[in-house]
Amino acid sequence: MNLHLKIINDWAIDNRLPINTKKTKYMLFNYKKNFNDFSSNAILKIGSFEIEMVKSFKLLGLIIDNKLKFKGHIDKIVITISRNIGIINRIKFNLTRTTLLTLYYSLIFSHIYYCNILWGSTFKTYLNKIYGIQKKFLKIINYPQTIFIISNNFNYYNILTIFELNILKSCCFFSQLIQNKFSFLNNHIKSNHYINTK
Repeated sequence: MNLHLKIINDWAIDNRLPINTKKTKYMLFNYKKNFNDFSSNAILKIGSFEIEMVKSFKLLGLIIDNKLKFKGHIDKIVITISRNIGIINRIKFNLTRTTLLTLYYSLIFSHIYYCNILWGSTFKTYLNKIYGIQKKFLKIINYPQTIFIISNNFNYYNILTIFELNILKSCCFFSQLIQNKFSFLNNHIKSNHYINTK
């Protein structure tokens, strides 16, 4: 592994693209609780710099963990949108429903939408926190009405739940994939369908 890292580092130096070693980390992905990785013995280096192994890492605003559960990313979203929903709740008396919806899409939905196709299919117990905040917004926009059917209100205001949003994003992705809009992925996706279903 270190030999390959040396080749990459030499290429980067030759092309005047030095690697920022302080920001360089590595991660081992696994799903087993009793997984014994090689990190206790292995030392990965770029030049003389030893690369740190991490269990989670923030990349372009997305927190990736070595279990691919995205709990850390979801917790971060929950903290952010909980704060924003509190702000909306305090100023709701002076705003119209149209304005409240605009605030929802700018302060809440934007965080739920970003990279949803990657983290939105994780465990439902994690996503329920976000769904709960979405329901809080429906209570705010329906104020002073206190009794209403949640599912009907999602439909009435054309708001997708966190679960519906992930289904939509996934369908859009695979639709584009079928239409060959991601041609660069074709060489990396192999069909395992060998059964004649006619």
